[in-house]
Amino acid sequence: MIKQHIEPNGWYGDATLEGDYVSLHRDSHISVNGLRLELPVGQYGKENVLFLVCLKFQGQILIAGQGQIGDNGSGNWLYKDGEWKIVSGSFATFSCAFSSTFLYLVCGNNQYIIYDLLTDSLSAPINRQIGSNGIRYIDFAQSPDGIVTGDSTYGPQPYNISQWTQKSDIVIGQSYIDGCVALYGQYYKLEPGDTQFIRFKRDNNNQICISIVKMLENSTVFYWMDVADIKQFPVEGYNKPFPLINGTKGPVHQMQMELQAPNLIETVKRMMRIHTEINLLDDDERGILLDWVIKAEGRSQLGRKAKNKDGSNKNTDALTWLRTDGKFEIYDVISGSDGSATWDLGTSPTNSSGIWSPGENGYWTPGNPVGINQPDIPPISNPNVPIIKIKSEAEVREVFHKLLEFYNNPEGLNRHERGIESPIEINDEAFLNWITLALVEDVDKVIEQIKTFPEYKEQHP
Repeated sequence: MIKQHIEPNGWYGDATLEGDYVSLHRDSHISVNGLRLELPVGQYGKENVLFLVCLKFQGQILIAGQGQIGDNGSGNWLYKDGEWKIVSGSFATFSCAFSSTFLYLVCGNNQYIIYDLLTDSLSAPINRQIGSNGIRYIDFAQSPDGIVTGDSTYGPQPYNISQWTQKSDIVIGQSYIDGCVALYGQYYKLEPGDTQFIRFKRDNNNQICISIVKMLENSTVFYWMDVADIKQFPVEGYNKPFPLINGTKGPVHQMQMELQAPNLIETVKRMMRIHTEINLLDDDERGILLDWVIKAEGRSQLGRKAKNKDGSNKNTDALTWLRTDGKFEIYDVISGSDGSATWDLGTSPTNSSGIWSPGENGYWTPGNPVGINQPDIPPISNPNVPIIKIKSEAEVREVFHKLLEFYNNPEGLNRHERGIESPIEINDEAFLNWITLALVEDVDKVIEQIKTFPEYKEQHP
């Protein structure tokens, strides 16, 4: 039987043959079988773990990958025995690869080291040409030292597949036509569309697992199946239906069963705290709050529900989420009884999924513009050291997004723990001005104001 899991907002991912999965949620956390694992904190603050890999080892799930925040990173991270630790410097795209008892770590263009998972010890550096794409996977049947480099798998030769992994008589990777394919006698399309960072594992019992990152759809797809199940998928170039997956039709239809919208109730609550001028029990007026939520989130998928296809006659208490399959999800966000914030899936007696086709229960439509005619916010200024150590626009953008993260969770960690004070130091008054500006403006306007500061001009003559 084919099993599939789709992780909304997944950025990188990997799976184990035992049925586990890990998926990075950028700048937030790693999902491990649906549970939240916090990102490691290194010398530059909380770091994403890029190109992550995982292994089921002695009853625990090990995770390794390259740390990065902005243009910086502490090195290669390993999650083991309930904690994160740096195990080496990093180099290349795929800088970590597990074998059954070892972790291979690329630490230079011509050098790698091996971490022994049993003894928690490191080998001496080993010289070997690896290249900028690191290690794709470990297989001693294909290489004397087990290393299959990323550079060697970029195709088109010998399989007319790019970024491939080979396990015996099966090769899986990117198609030059569309999606992720498996070469198993002929080419089978496993997943259509944009597919990247594909990982493929196989055991001696012909069980396989596959991880596929779909960045354009903001998700990661995981499969577990028998080798024989590959032949249930459509042959590339032929319009054959996808196979049954957990008793329902395959990838496209299976996606319809998975909700894709994040829970945005905290943003709804925040807008209610800010916009007290809106009567949330008035059917017409409360729709303005929905528009403020959409503006605050800045997500292209977030919208409102309209009765008509042209976007007219909008509902005033529900938000909608435009899905990657063309359908949309409905969420009731304002209680009709007391005007409180909710995040309730919009279902019906004939549709318990809350997922609707256009016209079936109205239409997805963008929100209305808000805040256009409001007075300009006073510029950020403070003669008493407003902002110092401004090095680049990239750092300004990084801090700006951290401010938005803080604003979305004001009851969470304080700003020092969130790393907001680095790389730009901000005093309290300037900080409050910044988050006010971040709410109603965008990062480009923040940058333009910062460029007027004497501190910035001194550092960027």
